[in-house]
Amino acid sequence: KPFQAGDKVSFGDVYGEIVSIGLRSVRLKTLDDNLVTIPNSRFITEVVSSGNSGALDMMVVTDFHVALNANLNQATKLIKEVIITSRFAYLKKPVSFVITEEVIGEQLSLRIRAKAYVFDIHYEKAFQTDIVTRTSVLFEENHISRPVKSIARA
Repeated sequence: KPFQAGDKVSFGDVYGEIVSIGLRSVRLKTLDDNLVTIPNSRFITEVVSSGNSGALDMMVVTDFHVALNANLNQATKLIKEVIITSRFAYLKKPVSFVITEEVIGEQLSLRIRAKAYVFDIHYEKAFQTDIVTRTSVLFEENHISRPVKSIARA
């Protein structure tokens, strides 16, 4: 089986934790606490992505956007500091970053994609919320420029 009860999976546009696998269907609990039933026949023809493959820890990918003139070394250093001090972080696996250019609101910006592990899949969104809110505060305190939304002209 590509997944088991307790795994976090993406199936089509549904994401959640597998709570049961029956003879005819799989039941997922979404992040909004909805219970979704998916017929087993759909798993034969469609792609399923498992975030943790039976492990308790799981990679959480979080994007941060900064202006082109932002100090990338300082920005990634601040994000890493926040991640490794989070009470939800699983530090036996690495923290890594991928930086790309991206258009936000018709303006070119830099996307810093942080990849870090949460120690328990049940804290996935708490971990992400923790690192986003604390990083935002540090970006402001350290004057890390963020993309500015352009105002449409009439």
